[in-house]
Amino acid sequence: MTTVRHPPGRAGRLWLRRRLATAELGGDQLSRKLRVLLREYERLREQRDQAERAWHESVALARTWQLRAGILGGQAAYTAGVPVEPVQLQVRWATVVGVTIPGSPERIGQPAPRSEVVGSSAVVAAVAAFDAALLAAAEPGGGRGGGAQYRGRDGSHSPPGPGPGTPVAPHTAHGALGRRAVPRAR
Repeated sequence: MTTVRHPPGRAGRLWLRRRLATAELGGDQLSRKLRVLLREYERLREQRDQAERAWHESVALARTWQLRAGILGGQAAYTAGVPVEPVQLQVRWATVVGVTIPGSPERIGQPAPRSEVVGSSAVVAAVAAFDAALLAAAEPGGGRGGGAQYRGRDGSHSPPGPGPGTPVAPHTAHGALGRRAVPRAR
């Protein structure tokens, strides 16, 4: 580490105190940011677990209705109830203390079915169940994806260390300030 040159005497002492106060303020801000991010991480992890359970339940229900529709009306009746165009979803993003996280998905429009006449009510229920399963899968973490990006490769809560283009993690910078820089300056 390079040595910091400071003015001699009383001016140097005041200069060092201001720098120390700035470092302590930065450490306090990083501590607050870390607490907020850890609370948000726990909330997202809980949301991910709930979304994954809801996704599994909705897929099971959709498959049940698909089987019923196939038994009652055959494949042709089931295909008639399926929308012609794919469903479009839009995900709203939120920012928490400078970290961007995915929000809940919203459907854009309602695609029309292939045919106005549908074989049985089971076809309508199957299409609605698959629609609900699609929305459940698009929830953050619903389809087994979303929340995984908040966990490190080693399974810890800490993000990977700095690399090319990667910002320094708040707890890493806070630890460096609290353990090395600030105590040395005192």
